[in-house]
Formats: sequence, structure tokens, C-alpha cells
Amino acid sequence: PNSPDSNAPGTGTQRRSGRAEVETYVHRSGRTGRAGRKGICVTLFSPKQRATLQQIGKETGNKFEWLGAPQPKAIMLTAAMTAAEDAAAVPDEVRKHFMPAAQALLDRCDGDPHTALAAALALATG
Repeated sequence: PNSPDSNAPGTGTQRRSGRAEVETYVHRSGRTGRAGRKGICVTLFSPKQRATLQQIGKETGNKFEWLGAPQPKAIMLTAAMTAAEDAAAVPDEVRKHFMPAAQALLDRCDGDPHTALAAALALATG
């Protein structure tokens, strides 16, 4: 049996002896790529679990890309850029129904289109 505090998150990958259960990790993460296809597996882990995951990488020959958690500013920037791209793709036929509200927002922002658009993007992205 596995002890909950010694497992890589959600994987049950370490026995009480400390030896990583490579097959379990590979089986569970292998669902990202099927029938010869490639996939991406994201594993969330605590600093004390890193050695276990490094052992798994070494034994499987897989190269892990170690990234920190995204920061709030990066998340907001990505959301804003995605919303701007999506907004640019809205058809004229749909956009025309929003013109009166757009003008009202522009008026409330003292005619500054950048402020009005930034406010609309912030609202759209949550």
C-alpha cells in the first residue's frame, strides 16, 4: 500500500520503500498519447516529490520540462490577448448590434478608446 504523503500527486507512484512505481506513473500519464500519438502530461508536485519524478524520468528516458506555476500577471495577459483575438474575429453582422453600447462605454471613458477597450477586455476575461 502507498502512504498518501509520499505519493506524487494523484499518481500513487512511490512505495513505502521510496522506490518510484514507474509503471503506474507511465500508465496513468500515458493516456495523453494513444496509438503512437504524442501527448503532453502535466504533473503537479510539491518540492519534496521532485526527486521521485526525476527518478521516473531517468528510468523511462522521458525528458521532463520543469516549469513553475503561472503568475497572475501572465494569466491576465494571456487571457487579454486571447479575448482581443476573439473580438477581432467577431463578424460585422454581429458587431453592429453592440455599437450603441460601445459608444456609451466610450462616452463614459471620456472618449478614450484604449481605456474603453481595456475595460471591456478586462470584463470579458473575468
